[in-house]
Amino acid sequence: MKYKTAAAFRRALEERLRQQSLQCGQALTRLRKMVAFDRFLARLDFQLPIGGPGGLAVAG
Repeated sequence: MKYKTAAAFRRALEERLRQQSLQCGQALTRLRKMVAFDRFLARLDFQLPIGGPGGLAVAG
């Protein structure tokens, strides 16, 4: 989905995170951090190795 402005995207993201926070009981700040970390990894084009040695713990 495309948004007309960055502010519109931010509002939609905040609303979606707020709804998810209410449904799953996780803190809104934790969900925000998870999204930020996910997008950071996406920008790095990071891929988790399957079956390889670890070093990165991702909360599930």
